[in-house]
Amino acid sequence: MRHLLDIMSGVLGQSVQHKLKTLAVWEAPLTIVQAELLSGLSLCEQWCKICADLTSAWKIHDEDRPWGGSIYDSEHTLNLGRRFMKILALRETHDEFNFMLNCGIGKEGQIDLVDNQVRAAAGQSLAEHFSDINPLLYSSHTDPTWCETADRYEKAVMSADSEITANFGHIISALQESPVQLLGELRRFKHLFSRPYVREKLKRERGSLLCQLIDMMENTGEIFSSLIQNVIQPCPNVVSLFEHGT
Repeated sequence: MRHLLDIMSGVLGQSVQHKLKTLAVWEAPLTIVQAELLSGLSLCEQWCKICADLTSAWKIHDEDRPWGGSIYDSEHTLNLGRRFMKILALRETHDEFNFMLNCGIGKEGQIDLVDNQVRAAAGQSLAEHFSDINPLLYSSHTDPTWCETADRYEKAVMSADSEITANFGHIISALQESPVQLLGELRRFKHLFSRPYVREKLKRERGSLLCQLIDMMENTGEIFSSLIQNVIQPCPNVVSLFEHGT
């Protein structure tokens, strides 16, 4: 039975890959890439859950079809789903990079282009970086090549981290007094902000935002409590209802 599930998992993976084979993951609009990859990921996750639930039921409840050993996990399907997630994260990160690389901030606050060498290294299209591999064709044989290519890309974009941090810092500095908007910007560039260099250099801004959000939540709680009191006090019947639970 385990062998049969392995075969079925392989067929499912091939079907998902076939469905996505015409998707230009590095060049199509991000919204389309997100929708297609998340759809493929959802299928992989659903299949893994079905297999786990089924083999668990066999193991516990079905005496006629006992399942020996651990609950079945389709390693191939799990890894295919992880590949989709990595592709999507790379694409989203690269789009965030491109935005920052095209809005370098000069000394007087004017928009400039970043250093040409930095742009050449980090601004190169993902299609060029991954030209030697089809990212959607996952297998244990192609995975080492994928990992090597992804590592080379990461080393290339690391040269832009300082420029990205400077531009990112300039953008969010104008929002220090607007914590909700600042939080929105950090979410908008979540992949850039999660990069170790950027995260470390903007540690002070992150701490300041956290303090502002805590203060805002406390103030909101106090305002809400005050409003409740103002509503209840003129209405003794409401108080009575709360006290008697009727």
